[in-house]
Amino acid sequence: MVPQRQRLRRAPLANTIAPVFDATRLFDQEALSDVTVKFGGRSVKCHKLVLSHASDHLKALCQTSEQSDNTIELYNDDPEAIEAMLKYIYNFKYTGLIPNTERTKWSFHLKVFDVALKYKARRLREKVERLSIAPVSGGERPLNASIVLEVIKVLLKHESDDQEVRKHMILLTHYRVLPLMAKAEFRALLESVEAKPLMDLVMNVLERGRAFLGELVRCRNCSKIWMGDDDETCSSCGTISDHERAIAPPAWINTR
Repeated sequence: MVPQRQRLRRAPLANTIAPVFDATRLFDQEALSDVTVKFGGRSVKCHKLVLSHASDHLKALCQTSEQSDNTIELYNDDPEAIEAMLKYIYNFKYTGLIPNTERTKWSFHLKVFDVALKYKARRLREKVERLSIAPVSGGERPLNASIVLEVIKVLLKHESDDQEVRKHMILLTHYRVLPLMAKAEFRALLESVEAKPLMDLVMNVLERGRAFLGELVRCRNCSKIWMGDDDETCSSCGTISDHERAIAPPAWINTR
């Protein structure tokens, strides 16, 4: 006769472990839902327990929704980003929510990151941060200045109470300061910044501007740009002393 301990050890694994819970099956299902989330003309049937576990902000809204027919209304957010947040909360794969084109993909990442920060959706914020924001702020993934500027504008909205966001914002200006300062929109953005928590960003840009903007040289013959003197030999075409200063320091740099 086989001892009881051995019989337990040989028991099939499927009989000893409960099936994994699949939250995707509950998304926008009337059955067992206890709260409706409305946004941008849409409505999604949800569950307070699921939302509260994923988001501190949504948890607070769930608690107040009991006084308003168990309805949560979200305003001033991108509907696609809100729906992506809700689906991710219900364990949909984030990669399956991303559009195909590169430009649309970045726009999507930024909108989702924005709502993840706003609603304090921790897992979603970490996912988007790891996939898109961190590689860009760390200089690992090159992006044109226009997209970087859009990233900074999103970060500025949440910088004051989030040190990690503040770090990304400062690193972005560190790695892209020259092309950013060539943009009037970025200079206007800096001019509008008055809050003390953002002064590190301003000073970072200004100090780098003073140090480097006047040192860039462009070859008149082949347009190669380098940092140095205007009488140096161009390493690309060999032209000597036919160069110009690539970018003149804007007047506002020296008047701060």
